[in-house]
Amino acid sequence: MAPAPVRYDADPTQKEQCLHLLRGVRQRKAELERRRRDLELTMCELDEVERETLDAREARGIPPILPPEPEPDLYRPSLRSVAP
Repeated sequence: MAPAPVRYDADPTQKEQCLHLLRGVRQRKAELERRRRDLELTMCELDEVERETLDAREARGIPPILPPEPEPDLYRPSLRSVAP
């Protein structure tokens, strides 16, 4: 039995596919790095506003407030979700 006809030029080394994937990965990483920088800048700005607000409260004799509760780690399952 004869092999099926090839309708396109097969790339046995997958050179082009790998190159395309690599470009996509690098573009996505660059996009995420830009977002990370933007988030870090926003966090610094929010820290400054928070500090100024707490200083203003203190200057007016308003008692300090308790620190915020830590945010749950969304990337780790809670012990309840993995316990039998």
